[in-house]
Amino acid sequence: GGAAAGGGGGGGSNGRWVRLGMSAAPLVVLPGLLMPGLLVLMPGMLWLHQLAHRDTEAAQCAPVSLADVRHSTIALTLVACYLVVGFGSVWAATALKRLWVGKIEAGKHRFESLYMLKWSVFNFSVVPLTHRLFTKALRGSPFFNSFLRLNGASVGSHVHYMGVLEASADFEMLELGDRACVDFNVRLQAHEVINSHVAHRPIKVGDRAHVGARSNLLAGAVMQPSSRLTDQSLLLGRSEARPGQVWDGLPATVARQPSALRGAPRY
Repeated sequence: GGAAAGGGGGGGSNGRWVRLGMSAAPLVVLPGLLMPGLLVLMPGMLWLHQLAHRDTEAAQCAPVSLADVRHSTIALTLVACYLVVGFGSVWAATALKRLWVGKIEAGKHRFESLYMLKWSVFNFSVVPLTHRLFTKALRGSPFFNSFLRLNGASVGSHVHYMGVLEASADFEMLELGDRACVDFNVRLQAHEVINSHVAHRPIKVGDRAHVGARSNLLAGAVMQPSSRLTDQSLLLGRSEARPGQVWDGLPATVARQPSALRGAPRY
């Protein structure tokens, strides 16, 4: 009995350390993500300061006024700083994922473990910050698909991905087939909490499958080729949409069978 009580106390202590680490994570991660932009921003601001205080007599002979040059320089500097900060945050997040978090593995993991601490910091702090700062603007482009592949997701060719990554960045658990369409603000959440464990299960969106806007797929959900989930629907974990089926609702159920779609134009 005493040993069990001691083990419970140790688990509670570990849980407090995990929660403390998750709370302090943004304070540690934020400077690292913004450092590349700050290194470029400081010389740019010094150069603009010198340009603003330069003698205006030399600029009177030029066809362009000093104010125009100053405004254009400020605009270009801001754009350059945003790109540097954005791509720097993507590089930092990818490097942190590969070197610190490692590969996300399917199965159950204790919440108090070091693995879950790393995953929680990455999933709830690093990825949301990077996504809101830069990668959200890349959704729907090949650059965003490359970002997913760099972090371990399986992404086919000609994939259109407009989903969100906040609290759903289980990259290795995502498999997107060729010409799959994940519409606006879709959340692919490949993890679930079971008692004191977090379970990771793969989510598969097959070839030419379509996930409607603002829909959710939970851990273990499968969409077979050419299946469809309508807008604002919830596909529960371990549910499987068969080829050609249309699912709809909260939770989603079969709305139309493949036979009802014969003769319909393909997209």
